[in-house]
Amino acid sequence: MKNISTNQGQSPAQDILDEFNRYVMNEIPIHLIYLPTMELVGRNFVKNHFQDRIKEITEDLVVEAQARFVPPLTREKVVPTLVRRKVEYGILSHRWLDSGEPSYQDMMERKLSGSSGPSNVGYLLSNITSRPKDGRHTLHTSHSENKVQSPGYKKLQKCCEEARRLDLHFLWSDTCCIDKNSSAELDESIRSMFRWYRNSSICIAYLGGTTVIEDLRLEEWFMRGWTLQELLAPRKIKFFNKDWQRLTDQDDDKEEDTPLMTVLQEVTGIPETELIDFEPAPRYIDKQMTWAAQRITTRAEDVAYSLMGIFDVSLQIAYGEGGERAFGRLIEAIMQAGGYSSVLNWAGEPAKHHASFALPASPLSFVGHPDIVSIGRLDMMLTSRGLRIPLVIVPLEMTKPEFDGHPIINPKFYCPHHGIGEVKIDSRGYRFKPTFRQYALGIFHYIPAEESENPGLPKQVAAYLLERSEVNAEEDIPVGLSRQYRSFEDGWRRVPTGFIYVELPGVPDFASLWYVDRTCLETVYL
Repeated sequence: MKNISTNQGQSPAQDILDEFNRYVMNEIPIHLIYLPTMELVGRNFVKNHFQDRIKEITEDLVVEAQARFVPPLTREKVVPTLVRRKVEYGILSHRWLDSGEPSYQDMMERKLSGSSGPSNVGYLLSNITSRPKDGRHTLHTSHSENKVQSPGYKKLQKCCEEARRLDLHFLWSDTCCIDKNSSAELDESIRSMFRWYRNSSICIAYLGGTTVIEDLRLEEWFMRGWTLQELLAPRKIKFFNKDWQRLTDQDDDKEEDTPLMTVLQEVTGIPETELIDFEPAPRYIDKQMTWAAQRITTRAEDVAYSLMGIFDVSLQIAYGEGGERAFGRLIEAIMQAGGYSSVLNWAGEPAKHHASFALPASPLSFVGHPDIVSIGRLDMMLTSRGLRIPLVIVPLEMTKPEFDGHPIINPKFYCPHHGIGEVKIDSRGYRFKPTFRQYALGIFHYIPAEESENPGLPKQVAAYLLERSEVNAEEDIPVGLSRQYRSFEDGWRRVPTGFIYVELPGVPDFASLWYVDRTCLETVYL
């Protein structure tokens, strides 16, 4: 077979062209602002614009890129990286104003109203001085001057100026680059937002309430839901203060051991390693949910939608479904995508859900979680009967006060098995029924059993408090509706307590496991 060492002056190899076409048509925003003319353009325009740059990806360049790693990377891994570096665009992150932000329709109307030469959009945003009138300059546009001079337009103009200084030809802004009248485009944009920020050459972050670094502690940008992914997703970010001055002298603010990074960690609660090089995955759910716990969104559903990219899952967008329903769908998608037990590491009242009492209501449910090490993946699924999940069931005994017919509050629980003794449980005011019930720890933090092995528990385990009605095995259970009702009542139910974290005395150290009999493992519907 012929060995091609270079393709200088020739068309790129077919796999490079295929990757280029795939990337542009799927991995970048639907619309971008073309900075030379300030017009909105589509993906086909972008593809034609970068055709010549793709020709720079020669076979020699591919081989060189492969050889930088030991062992050398495969061609299938190198080519997408080389293509992404050629398709450059900037992206704006900012806090929306209550009014005056330019919209998609504004941009398109001004584009259509132009007759010749650069579009009116170009005059509007890239050349504020247009025609002298009465000794001053005004904009040549059919729209009102007040709207033209609004803070939203000035913000976009400044961002475009910064992008041009970086020799970029394209910019994306969520205010005016999404046709929100198209439900299909809005849905795709929200689902793809994390990826668009990820693939940008740089994220230009405008902090409208900040002058110096210390102001970040009160900056509203860090209090909003959507800006969390806009902070984590970009590989390169540059912060600007309210006067559009660079907040630092660095070209990239995602650098280690800087005063800015120290403040960012304090403000966000996110470790420096994650701020600099975050990788989306449905794995460390309990920790990452706390990053979003204090952030707010205008629409309740956006609490869930803004977290899709961080956990690398996808949801159908359905505004109007309510915040808890949307968040429940997010949790369900995370469970199916990873199966990591950290998604269960939450406490308190569950979301209002028809099928299950074991779904958290919001990211706040994860605040204060015990730090558990991810040690296994569970087979979880939301069904019509509830959340189906295999738990290690450890029976508990409750010390009851003298029966007086009133609910029991803050009882004490003991575990006579394996020498555990008293189990401290913050019942958060839950009113336990005075009638006799069975109680148990439902341990979700364990290593799942293989076909020939028993499940293994670490020295410290996290669990739910479960309760169910005691059933006399010899009692006749009637058929019909009463049997269905009885069947539901006899199942385990999660009690909405605080976090339960138990140290097993039978495990010598944190590197050891306590293997329990497979009969302790029970698939429950919560």
